[in-house]
Amino acid sequence: MYLLVAFTATMIVSPARLGGPEGGDAPLSLVLLEGPIAIPPALFGVIALVAITNTALANLIMGSRVLYGMAREGVMPSIFGRAHRTRHTPWVAIVFIALIMVGLVSTGDVGDLADTTVVLLLVFTVVNVAVLVLKRDRVEHDHFSAPSFIPVATIVVTIVLLVQQEADIFLRAAILLGFGLLLYIVNFAAKRVLDRRNPEVR
Repeated sequence: MYLLVAFTATMIVSPARLGGPEGGDAPLSLVLLEGPIAIPPALFGVIALVAITNTALANLIMGSRVLYGMAREGVMPSIFGRAHRTRHTPWVAIVFIALIMVGLVSTGDVGDLADTTVVLLLVFTVVNVAVLVLKRDRVEHDHFSAPSFIPVATIVVTIVLLVQQEADIFLRAAILLGFGLLLYIVNFAAKRVLDRRNPEVR
């Protein structure tokens, strides 16, 4: 989808103008102004705001549910596995992810957030490497197997996106990953202490 948008944009406006001062921080607005159907900047701003809000909401839902699942599996502290009594939503995980999102918004602009998200795509690189490894396993029952070129292409695209990022973006992503690792270590240490105090629970 992103490639189709980029291809269409370069058909309307030259890449030099999109990447130059005229395109600025909002090259798509230039495309919309010069396209076959001119869209007012105010309307485009509303569309962009709705899209960003929808993305933030999706990340909030996804992140909180992942954190909730990890807490239920014992990977993250159990407090994140608490659900609301009536709504049955992981409210602790939602509040925690929301605080992280507020911190990210307060320390950078939309471009920084987008670039940080690209760096965190490194996780998907690990997933695609795991797909290639698992494809070597032989099982007796019928199952779906993705073509090898799909995970390989995904890894290549992710690496290309990663090498284009600046050092401060990697620092923001490293802080997030380090914070997650710290939570895992604290949870692991706490579980070890509890297991030693209550060996019959094992």
